[in-house]
Amino acid sequence: MMRYTYSLDGTYWSVRIEYETHCEIKRRNNHYPPKWTKFCHTISTLSGEYA
Repeated sequence: MMRYTYSLDGTYWSVRIEYETHCEIKRRNNHYPPKWTKFCHTISTLSGEYA
């Protein structure tokens, strides 16, 4: 059973990465992991959405 805690203020983010054998889900509120900006830039570049 997964429980979710929601916050009404701040910034909420989540990332779901699917592998062949399993799936990883990371989520937080008002805290970003190290290298978050680099991760977002890389995903944007790979998806063709980076301007």
